[in-house]
Amino acid sequence: MTRTNSFSPLSEMKRTLVLLALVLTLLHPSAAFSAAVGPLSRRHHWGGAGHTQCQRQSPEQQAHVLQRLSEERDEQSEAAVVNDLIAESFEKLRAGQSRKTVHIHFGAGKLGLGLVLKAMAKSAEATSSQLVLLQRASNAWKSVVDCDSPYIRFALNSTEICRLRVIRPGDPLDFEEIVQGARENAASKGHAGYFILHGSGEEEKTKLQQLLDWAVSDESPLAAVFSTSLGPALHKATEPLLSRLPKRKEAAERPALYACENDHVAVEKLAEKLKGKVTVVPCMVDRICAERTIGKCADGTCDVSVVAEPFPGEIVLLSPPEHAQMPAFRGNNVHCPEDEREAHYFCERKKLMVNGMHTTLAFMTLAKEQPLDFMKISGYDSETLAPGDHELVNWAQGTEEDRRMMWNWAVARCILCCHQHTVDVIKSAHGVTSDEEVCRILLAYARSTLDRFSTVRDTTSRVLGGGIHNRFVGRLANLRDFVESSDFEDSPIRQKMMEMAGVSDASLKEDVRALVKAALPHAQLDKERRDKQEQLPFSKVPTYIGSVMAQIDSDDEKERKAQARKTSWLRQYFWGLG
Repeated sequence: MTRTNSFSPLSEMKRTLVLLALVLTLLHPSAAFSAAVGPLSRRHHWGGAGHTQCQRQSPEQQAHVLQRLSEERDEQSEAAVVNDLIAESFEKLRAGQSRKTVHIHFGAGKLGLGLVLKAMAKSAEATSSQLVLLQRASNAWKSVVDCDSPYIRFALNSTEICRLRVIRPGDPLDFEEIVQGARENAASKGHAGYFILHGSGEEEKTKLQQLLDWAVSDESPLAAVFSTSLGPALHKATEPLLSRLPKRKEAAERPALYACENDHVAVEKLAEKLKGKVTVVPCMVDRICAERTIGKCADGTCDVSVVAEPFPGEIVLLSPPEHAQMPAFRGNNVHCPEDEREAHYFCERKKLMVNGMHTTLAFMTLAKEQPLDFMKISGYDSETLAPGDHELVNWAQGTEEDRRMMWNWAVARCILCCHQHTVDVIKSAHGVTSDEEVCRILLAYARSTLDRFSTVRDTTSRVLGGGIHNRFVGRLANLRDFVESSDFEDSPIRQKMMEMAGVSDASLKEDVRALVKAALPHAQLDKERRDKQEQLPFSKVPTYIGSVMAQIDSDDEKERKAQARKTSWLRQYFWGLG
């Protein structure tokens, strides 16, 4: 199913685009054809020159846009003309939502500040809307709570993003002040919105609930838009508050929440919990944000600085409903694919390559820094062998052997990506026609991802923070299963991909098996630690690791039998037979 990129009513969009196509046909037939079938018709971004230009024009000035572009087309390429026209047509649709917004974002973690906040600040500046950032006042924020400065400065890679006014625990909220702030630009009022640090007491919860209730009520002249970047705290931080909002029969009347989360299963669960009250839109987010520092500026203003990779990152909205309020994000790195299959591909490609390869590097590092012998696993103590905090091995500093293993894993992930989404979907998403072009695009993405990991320092404890066992099962062992399956052997693009990547079938499989085998003891010990903490009965322990152990290949049958004897107790443990 093809989905429109606009959030205005579909009929309005169709009328606008049909009119645009007719005008383009009169101006330049080939340009009209490009607008109809080119890559821009599949994946648009919000932001850029076309958008900024339109935002500064009055309705009367916009009436002359087509004439102006016609006069300048001799100096521009056809692609640039089409790009400007499409951008401005979508901007007109966006302008149809005349109410300014109050954008309430949950979470001030590394990803939220290193990727999402900049897109929010751009939108707030362009539309004079209000930005409200919510964050629990944990110990990490004590210096801001204790500081007497009314403002906090947020910076990314030493460049200021925005300044917000701080509302600390116990401070009252003035809704009229928020409304008034939307009527002024950031330069005149000295800040782009509000940073609300809240406590965990009942009074603080009531204050937040009143804010959300007001934001979605008829009393507020601002249209409410929510977003999150909370990670594991998604449900705990949002569900108790948002579940109290009123149900609305008409979908168009419900506020939208754009979930900028890596855990899309958690997002789906939240959407189910808030059904009828809030429209939850999953977003794919991609940027490596490795460090957050909270302190003070020289002028006494509170300061929060985030270090992120040079790559600007991406926010991809995944199949948002047509009735949802336009998201308060702006920038060339904010995208909305029209086709649901293509949106799913972009999301899964990122998870496979970025999240998956990040996990691969973390397990490679553990295997090098804390090698555990699979043959001696029964003698290890899960409590005394907790994993250390090691800096990740990367492409730039790795050995030749390291690079070979990284590349083999990356190529295997490219082949899995083609299996999951079909080559035809990938061709459509990128506007290409041949298998060779698909291979070239995926391999280039894989290599650029490995290069990205070399630009930011990261550690095993952070990358594997979601649980070593969980990451092993979901991002390592699953790829080994695919490589050992008939799906891998039958992949129509496998040979072409490996040939263009310069890897052999034997080398790829050997490196995949070797890392899974080296990572398995760490996963098993992590599972033991977690089971002890949770005091789960043996019968509830998942069986996956047992099946992985049973499939580990040995070069010698005698060694295989020896492994089976030494690990029989472990199989019994995980199969619930002990």
